[in-house]
Amino acid sequence: CRYWMTQILKGIETLQQLGICHRDLSLENILVHQNQCLIIDMGMCLRVPQGDNANIPDDPEATEYHHDNHTKKQQSYSYYKKQKNQKRYLLKPQGVCGKIKYMSPEIRQNKVPFDGYAVDM
Repeated sequence: CRYWMTQILKGIETLQQLGICHRDLSLENILVHQNQCLIIDMGMCLRVPQGDNANIPDDPEATEYHHDNHTKKQQSYSYYKKQKNQKRYLLKPQGVCGKIKYMSPEIRQNKVPFDGYAVDM
């Protein structure tokens, strides 16, 4: 069991190093092949904006929620969290995806920005 879990965690770590949030990790999306685990079905993946080149508001220090009185819509912008001295931004809600029994609460609620890496864990 430890061997297989280590394989899965290394796969998630590789995705995160590449700046990818899978969002749909489940038993159905883990393939065992030649004594290795492979993460498959990348259709729901998102790129996690990182670094100074990310497309973000001028002041990324805090979450900004703007309520537009004209359209009565709430707009949210991403903000950053530091990880290894690099800016990492939360993702705007993207809609519900994946299977309910494996879905993180942030994805299920679909209301506030979420940490793309945390929802894969």
